[in-house]
Amino acid sequence: MRIHSRINLFVSFVLLACCSLHYSSSSQAQESQAEKTTTWLIVRHAEKDANELLSEEGKQRAKELGKLAGLFRIKAVYSTDVPRTMNTAKPTADKLGVKIQTYKKTDQKWFDEMKKKHEGQVVLIVGHSNTIGQIAKGFGGVGDFSVIYENYDNLFVVTNHSSGSRSLRLRFGD
Repeated sequence: MRIHSRINLFVSFVLLACCSLHYSSSSQAQESQAEKTTTWLIVRHAEKDANELLSEEGKQRAKELGKLAGLFRIKAVYSTDVPRTMNTAKPTADKLGVKIQTYKKTDQKWFDEMKKKHEGQVVLIVGHSNTIGQIAKGFGGVGDFSVIYENYDNLFVVTNHSSGSRSLRLRFGD
């Protein structure tokens, strides 16, 4: 599947997830509800080389991730402080003109703080194969997030709003 068709498929799924709001006869109520919808985009760092840095393929995947930034109005970008995750997040942060914020411990306190800090926003979080599933679940994602292996194309989308959480597991890049 070519990258453009994957991006279009991705856009369609995310828009469906983000638009699963309760409808009201009042447009003001709709706007109020929409403001409370928070979307978490959670990915593993891109492909790495023998030195644990991004390979050429990984650099390309990171650029593809950056291309999605404007489509989803991402407001914040988080990464661990490991070079391969930082370099995966960098094209997105650069395109948005935001600083990459680092995180270490993803305990309940962190999840609660993140939900409060970013209510109503779209946030990108770059992690590792052994953490992105836990992060998706921590934000309310449901499903089997345990099997990541060496896949670099997983994209978990978790939306939170007053009526609950929804989650999707998608693929991105070539």
